[in-house]
Parts: sequence; C-alpha cells; structure tokens
Amino acid sequence: MKKLIFIIITALILFIPTMTMATTRTLTPCDDPIIDESGRKVKTCYLDLEISGNSSFQTVSGTLTLTNTTYKSEPETTDSRVKMIKNGNNFIFTTTSPIKNETIRLAKFTIYFATNGKECTAVWNPSDYTTYYCEHKNGYYYDLNGNIVSENEYNKQCNSHSCEIIDGTYYDKNNNIVSKEEYEKQCTTPSCKIIDGIYYDKSGKAVTEVEYDKQCNVHYCKILDGTYFGNNGSIVSKAVWESQCQVASPDTGGFFSIWTALIGSVLLILISVVLKKINKVKKI
Repeated sequence: MKKLIFIIITALILFIPTMTMATTRTLTPCDDPIIDESGRKVKTCYLDLEISGNSSFQTVSGTLTLTNTTYKSEPETTDSRVKMIKNGNNFIFTTTSPIKNETIRLAKFTIYFATNGKECTAVWNPSDYTTYYCEHKNGYYYDLNGNIVSENEYNKQCNSHSCEIIDGTYYDKNNNIVSKEEYEKQCTTPSCKIIDGIYYDKSGKAVTEVEYDKQCNVHYCKILDGTYFGNNGSIVSKAVWESQCQVASPDTGGFFSIWTALIGSVLLILISVVLKKINKVKKI
C-alpha cells in the first residue's frame, strides 16, 4: 500500500509541472487618460496576449465588450504579424506563424471616458485558442508548420500530388519532389524517344531498335524488316510500293527501283561531262 501511494505521489510531482508550464493570458493595459482636441477625456488601451511555457498561439477568437464608453478609434493591429477579422464586437486575431514564449500586441484602441462619471471598461472575453496546420480557415491558408502562406504554397505542402507540376515544382507518381528529368521519366509518355538505352515507339511502348526506326524515322521508298515505305514516307502495300518506287524496264518488262534509275541518270550525266572535257583537251 505504501509503495502504491509513493508511486501516485511521484506521478503527481512529475505531471503537475507539465500542466502548469503552458499558460496563455490576455492583458488589457491602458495609457494614462488625456484630453483630446474636442476637450473630452480619452485613454488608449491595448489588447495583449502573453504566451509562456509550451503554449503555441496562432489564432484566438472572442468579444471585446465596452461598458459606459464608446470607441474614439476602433481596434487596429500594430504588429505586422497579426491579422484581424472584425464582426461587431466579435474579433478573430491570427498570426502569420505560431508564436511561443512572447507577449504579442493584438490591437490598440482609444475609448472615451463616460460623461456620467461612471467607470468605463473594455473587457476581452476569449472563446478559443487554436493553431492550424494544413487548413484553410478564416480566409487564410496554413501550411505544414502553421504559417500563413499563399494558396499555391498551401496546395503544394498540404495536398497529395501525383505527376503534377505546381509553381515550377515537379512531383512524381508518389508525391515526391523530383527533378524535371525524373518527372518526365515517370510521368510522361516517352513517344519516339531513347531513354537510358531503351527505345520507345510512338505510343511510348518499349520496342526493338528496328521497330523504333520503323515508327519514328522517316523512310522514302524503302523496305525495312518486311515493311514497305512509299514515296511520301508512309507504310504501304508491296503493290503500291512497286507502283510508286519502281518503273518498268523497257527491255525486260520487269521493274527496277526509281532510285536506281535516278542514280543511273546522274552517272550518265557525269560521264558525259567528263567525256566532253577530255575531247576539248585532245583538240587543244
């Protein structure tokens, strides 16, 4: 029994400090009253938030209630990290990134003293303290670390991406950020490309070098691996190929290649030119 009591007391000693370390406290200090240009008595007050221990502040909502007074100037933010949304006496204050171990000024405002001599007060009643991670709240986008970011940055960090390009960032099939080259390998159809020694046809299928050559290179009046290419580079039947790419021999009635005829014609012209030059030399 004594041992059990000792364990409970030890646990309490360890646990209680953990509970009391984290504190968040709202303060509403005011400057000394002054007489404004209209002759009325006013004071400037502040809405401060003290964060200590393990607390992390980012967003607080609540109401600011005035008693026996009115605003001369309504609440406004003075810290560039603080953003404010106002709806009547209801306010939402949020910071651009989570705040720890600091007293941050949420807003300042100026109120009139009551003309009836009664005590004037401004009381802040917070209703919720929240830190957002990867959420879209109150018109703001929060990233993985709770920072307010652009919609694009929020989308990049907080949504899953498979084979997407966002803001110049490449994502592979598994939502990993990769190089442009790796993205293209994983996410694009390698139509008529040679990647890492692999040949891809028009549909992106890995094929042999011969099949790649047939599909991806242009061939005129050729026979390649049993495939006939016509005079415009398209695949044709053997009969069409013969009609486009061969001419009948006047002596035999057979066919020979147009290219053979063209080459022969060029050779004949060259021989004729050479013979003419030889004859001119002999005459001289």
